[in-house]
Amino acid sequence: MLSSQYSFELPVSLFILPFKLFSLLESVRSAFTAYLMFTEDYIQRFVFIFSRGFSHHAALVLFLTIFLLGAGLYDTLLWGLDSPGYIAMKKNMTGASVKPQMLKRPGYVIFSSTRPGEVDGLDKHFTELMNSNLFASNLNFSLTGDVALGTPEMTPPTRKFDPQKGVGPRIWLDDEGFSVSPDTYVTFGGIIDEEEQKAYDCPWIPGPDDSASWECAFDNSFAGTFLKDTLIGVLEIHWDDATDQRYLSEYLRPNREDNPWAVLGVGGDTAIMKQMFSITKGRSKHTFLSTAMKISSVYDYNAPFPADEVYDLIKRSWSTDPTQSNDPVIRQISEKIGNASAGGVHKVENSIAQANFEFLNPEGTPGKVIFSLFRISVVNITLVRSETLPEPVRPFESAIGFIITKQQEGSQNNTGARFFGEIDTSAVLIISGTLGDGSSNISSKAFNQRAFEWLAKNENRLDNLLLSRGYIMAIDPALVTLEISRAGPAMSL
Repeated sequence: MLSSQYSFELPVSLFILPFKLFSLLESVRSAFTAYLMFTEDYIQRFVFIFSRGFSHHAALVLFLTIFLLGAGLYDTLLWGLDSPGYIAMKKNMTGASVKPQMLKRPGYVIFSSTRPGEVDGLDKHFTELMNSNLFASNLNFSLTGDVALGTPEMTPPTRKFDPQKGVGPRIWLDDEGFSVSPDTYVTFGGIIDEEEQKAYDCPWIPGPDDSASWECAFDNSFAGTFLKDTLIGVLEIHWDDATDQRYLSEYLRPNREDNPWAVLGVGGDTAIMKQMFSITKGRSKHTFLSTAMKISSVYDYNAPFPADEVYDLIKRSWSTDPTQSNDPVIRQISEKIGNASAGGVHKVENSIAQANFEFLNPEGTPGKVIFSLFRISVVNITLVRSETLPEPVRPFESAIGFIITKQQEGSQNNTGARFFGEIDTSAVLIISGTLGDGSSNISSKAFNQRAFEWLAKNENRLDNLLLSRGYIMAIDPALVTLEISRAGPAMSL
């Protein structure tokens, strides 16, 4: 209040005092014409000054005008400094510079749920989600997606490519057989109960360029197993050839306690899960980005096979590129998919992609099908970084960085317990609802085209934002660039 009073009274005094002073001077000098000009506007004063030439009358009017202009400018400056308003001043900084402000328990799972097809606000929606639950609330920051990923390092395969014996497309990581792959048992189903035990296994057929495919029909009794037991997006870790040949590989699975994908990844529905994870064996640490997408549609089992709807789903999910929508493989899959499973897996450089198409008729009781479900699942794994640690990882020892979830993997052998390595999940993004309603029997509702096109266009950005979160928490925050915004006065001395 005191500041506001002074800011009002001082400029008024600056106007009145010069006016009184110059009025006194005009009176003493008998410059009554100049005195009359004091009450005129600035244009009249300047006309008077230039018309009189350099005289004491003109000088008095000129100096008064300068004083009044100065007083008005001071009034403006004083108001601006007393109540300036604020602007956001943005500056790029590394995550390491603000690491002390990171939450003690930052959220490693980001869950998004929006209505199908509502894409107009998705940019802002995902930006806010990716920035949430990471740093203290008083830090105004934004992830830029700029992260120095590092270099992936792979080794030649240590075993001959033989998908029928479980050696399919893999990312090989050392000369002992350490490797990572999608689930090699995705085509295997089993039924174990008091009355019977039976299994189903669709063989993988080797293809060119580190690829494999499968195509099988199966009994409806196995449909329930595939529906409730197959978790889409689980990844298989093969620690070495010796243990792998004894079927001792390990799986990276979501924690049911805090990761919704443990439930959302099975059954029907339409959803996407992305995760950044690291696997450490000895001194070698490898970081991956994986994506799992599931598209589902439910039909009446007693109705005719929905050939057109199934074909449309396969065609639209195949690619957003119109030139690939007429691929003859699309028609082949749609014609063979009734009561069957078909799919394939392929490796390209440091990535592996696996796709599976299933038409499932689960039974409520033996011989009685309750509904039909068409499900498309796509899993992609990419190695993004390889590094050598100063010391080998040890059991129950904290790894470098901030690890959210951790698995210590080991098994018994002839010499006793053996420690294989460490699996860390650092960042997870789950997108539910956006891509469609998996309970619908209409293709356009089960899988929304606008949302799919938006995702295809923005996938690299989402990947980089997710990797930024993961690198801040588990790798090195100095490798991540943040945009820090601070409020500053709009006018200052």
